[in-house]
Amino acid sequence: MSVHGDNVRKLMSEVDTLDTEVRDNVRKLMSEVARNQTLLVDSLNTRVRQTLDTPGKLHITCTLL
Repeated sequence: MSVHGDNVRKLMSEVDTLDTEVRDNVRKLMSEVARNQTLLVDSLNTRVRQTLDTPGKLHITCTLL
């Protein structure tokens, strides 16, 4: 095979490797975002419950879309 063909195959292999790495990193980031959203919602729920359970505190209604 020509040098050009070898270079093209090497580049395509590198692109495939980078594509896999990017996809893995995106999956990891999406997982972390989901975990952080869960932590945020849990924290907000706790704070709302504490506010509602404390006499004399302002009652706040939250709607998460």
